[in-house]
Amino acid sequence: MINTVETIRLGTGIPQIFNDEVIIPSFLNRGVNLEDARDYSVVGCVELSIPGKTYGLHDIALFNMLKIEPGDPIISPRFDITFSSASLST
Repeated sequence: MINTVETIRLGTGIPQIFNDEVIIPSFLNRGVNLEDARDYSVVGCVELSIPGKTYGLHDIALFNMLKIEPGDPIISPRFDITFSSASLST
């Protein structure tokens, strides 16, 4: 244990310590069944994943881009706005 703590103190991020007593209940609280929660693995640096069940590419920048066509309504809690190509600047 002392060697582990001394190595962590170097600040290189290795080795990493993960706590089943925290991680497994966290998965259970999110609806993962016990068998799958116990089968979790670490992806990359600190991303937790259920092999074959959760999306494992955590280090890449993924986002959804909304495609808006001219005339499409944009729903807002305050306004109803209609998109117009004239409102775009090039």
